[in-house]
Amino acid sequence: MKFIVLSVLILSTGFIWSQSISGLISDKKTSEGIPFASVYLPEFEIGAKCDENGKFSISGDLPGTVKVRVTAFGYEPYIDRIDASGGVLDVQLTSTHLQLPEATVSSPVSDIQRENVVFIDTKKLSELNVIPGTLGDALSNMNGVYQSSTGQGISKPVIRGMQGMRVITMLNGLRIENQQWGGDHGMVFTGLGIGSVEIVKGPASLMYGADALGGVAYFVDEQFANQGTHSGSVSTRFETATLGTTSDVQYKLSGTNTRFSFAGLYSDHADYVLPNNRFAGNSRYSNIGGKFGFGYNRKKWLINVRYAFSNSNIGIPGHTHDSIPDLTEFQFGDQERSRIIPEQRINNHFLSVKNKWFLENGEVSVLLGHTFNGLQEYEEKLLSPALKVNLNNSLYHAKWKHRFSNALKLIVGAQGGMQMNRNGDTWTNEELIPNFNQLDNGLYTLLHYTGKKLSLLGGVRYDIRSLDVMNSELHGNFSRTYQSVNGSLGAVYAGKKNTLRLNASSGFRSPHVSELAANGVHHGTFRYELGDINLVSEQATQLDFTYELSSEHLEFIVNPFFMGIQNYIYVNPRDSVVDGYPLFAYEQLDLAMLYGGDIGFHYHPHFVHWLHLEAAYSHIESDDGRGGYLPLIPQNRISSALRFMLEDFFPGKFKLSEIVVQYRYHFDRTLVAINETSSPEYHLVNAGVNMRIDMNTPLEIGVGVRNVLNTAYIDHLSRLKNIELQHPGRNIYCQLKWSFNAPRKSK
Repeated sequence: MKFIVLSVLILSTGFIWSQSISGLISDKKTSEGIPFASVYLPEFEIGAKCDENGKFSISGDLPGTVKVRVTAFGYEPYIDRIDASGGVLDVQLTSTHLQLPEATVSSPVSDIQRENVVFIDTKKLSELNVIPGTLGDALSNMNGVYQSSTGQGISKPVIRGMQGMRVITMLNGLRIENQQWGGDHGMVFTGLGIGSVEIVKGPASLMYGADALGGVAYFVDEQFANQGTHSGSVSTRFETATLGTTSDVQYKLSGTNTRFSFAGLYSDHADYVLPNNRFAGNSRYSNIGGKFGFGYNRKKWLINVRYAFSNSNIGIPGHTHDSIPDLTEFQFGDQERSRIIPEQRINNHFLSVKNKWFLENGEVSVLLGHTFNGLQEYEEKLLSPALKVNLNNSLYHAKWKHRFSNALKLIVGAQGGMQMNRNGDTWTNEELIPNFNQLDNGLYTLLHYTGKKLSLLGGVRYDIRSLDVMNSELHGNFSRTYQSVNGSLGAVYAGKKNTLRLNASSGFRSPHVSELAANGVHHGTFRYELGDINLVSEQATQLDFTYELSSEHLEFIVNPFFMGIQNYIYVNPRDSVVDGYPLFAYEQLDLAMLYGGDIGFHYHPHFVHWLHLEAAYSHIESDDGRGGYLPLIPQNRISSALRFMLEDFFPGKFKLSEIVVQYRYHFDRTLVAINETSSPEYHLVNAGVNMRIDMNTPLEIGVGVRNVLNTAYIDHLSRLKNIELQHPGRNIYCQLKWSFNAPRKSK
């Protein structure tokens, strides 16, 4: 680390309380204060902005030792645990040419990226959305992350070739359940109020519970407003491809010990335009959503309450009852947005309450949460659903952290939840999956050692899952119990410029009810699905290596991996038809293998300080253990971006902030599973310009084009591939964002 702490004034020892922390954030070379640097206490979610002289102050009942994070543009971040009982903190920061990752939230052992034994790819959502699109588009800008989509309205993340039930999605520590067993059931929230995204690749059952074989997509809400301030924004975006708008409003308010945040969103999009100037039939969608956050701390106790909801109407393109469909029927001559069948209507609610108690040498935290996912699919009647499923999921996560010393930490936790799935009344009386109750419980322990350069992490976890299925058509009532012991062991060596990581980990996933007892038509996927009650749990083992180089001008990373999955479950198309629908049956492989890796670099030459060149290569291959390949393995790809940061060239109120050009090349995918079609290569170019008008309340303006060359392409993971329905053609966008950030007025 290139930063140093100049002074921490300690007036007493022991576990006492400080009413405030104040100090100076300055430049290491010049000793001059750094204007508007950010000081943040992540454990309390309390922040402050330095004044023009680099001075700050944070008030409130705080413990004697707190974790502090100091950031400023053009400087290396400072993250450390300090003794704040003296109430004064002076920190000097070292300037840097490259902006380094600040911190991670999803890691249970450290928020300092260099100390994380498991590599966690962390990006701000604003970075990923520099050329805006859907949340799935933003995630696919991360190295090694893809999206499986059904038009524009349905998308889910794909990590290391796995998706759906093999990838866990989390929001502020709350595990999201959204009927992800369905290929056409996408993510159930938007980017509203999301501050950053963290991706953990490979088996992560030890830290996040069962099912995380492919990895974890961990979403983190934006920070509350700085202490003693309030802030807000209003933004809107228009896109020509869908003649659609997405608008949101946000407001945040923070006092000394109390914090609030509110946000709301509305979007409405018509059928998207194809490269041939026709339209993808019934690809229209709309969404309304909102968020509320509340935080309060007093001495050694902190509580955060977060609630979010979303209501979506999503058209399902590519639907037909013809065994040999006419592909032209899926392309419309006119662009429409009124609701037609087939359609999904999805209602989601997410509530979490997190309590944390700070101890002299550690902390205890308890997260309680509840999620509700109401899914309705309309097949032949717009007013009566053909499929209606309500999923309630209650969760808990209790965790105790203890610091034996600054170098040695122990974490013990218990995690689990109860799922209840119920089918509602429909005019067809069809049930794709039966009613069921599922109970999960897990116990884990982690031991983390942090040396001067070498850090070690090891742990073990035991999980048990009890499943009770009611009145399935094939098997009636039945129960199953699945249990597994998993572990991980890893090390990281963090030198001045070089970082090496090596990890071995295991994970498991039990069969889902949809794989055990499915017996019916899934209208969203236009197929008849048949389960197998004799399926057993998948068990995965992965070896993962990471090398990072960080110099003044260059960041470089290479991350190869190998994963073996025993009893791999997949859905296999059969050569038969049931009730006019093609039959798909769930089966298992003895051993499936996935291997490959990611390479990325970021070049920012000092002599051209306004230029950023980023490039990445993602590669993945598979083996089904029988001389073939696994289905739905994404295309290998090269992603690159040129960013011209031009703000310094505009001294007035108007600033041309940046110009961004993105280029992506997807290789062909010819090594495919039996009955799976191959996919050709394709190129994509996106470009955008971001501007700002500095006033009392700044106005940000963004214009640009996605798919500049109007490329006609179908991604290998598109669920519309079988009807040859292409992705959107050229899409011109314009967005406006007005925001303010000001001190609260004193009464």
